[in-house]
Amino acid sequence: MNQLSTIFITGGSTGIGAASVRKFIQEGWNVGFMDLNVDQAHQLEQELHVPERLLFVEGNTRSREDIRCAVQTIVARFGSLNSVFANAGIHRMNTLLDISDEELQLMINTNIYGTVNTLREAVPECQRPLERCTTQVEIAVFRPDILSAVAVFLNCER
Repeated sequence: MNQLSTIFITGGSTGIGAASVRKFIQEGWNVGFMDLNVDQAHQLEQELHVPERLLFVEGNTRSREDIRCAVQTIVARFGSLNSVFANAGIHRMNTLLDISDEELQLMINTNIYGTVNTLREAVPECQRPLERCTTQVEIAVFRPDILSAVAVFLNCER
């Protein structure tokens, strides 16, 4: 088991998530990341080519069980979990007036419940044993009439 700092990133296959995976690997961290997009996750694994410090777990943040399994797999592989970046989310260009009920429910389930699920499963693992914990919440709204996602970064130092 490696004693480097370890982070769990949701939505790590594309966009900000993939950029975060790259950055944390570059900074020398162990990175476990979860996403539904298996093909792009495997492309990222091949690009970075550090299997000893990078672990992809397929999963959906709308499923608390998927997150629980991902956290357990990451801890089993790297020995501990120090940080979590609840990044998974979906963004639509619809306004509140023209988004369908189904799309709205999908966004709420992914962006709100997915973030809460991630924190509920990962934070207890990050807190063992705890010296100091910091949380940063980012809410990005591009226009008042467009829904956007919430991203949470939690870092616990041992």
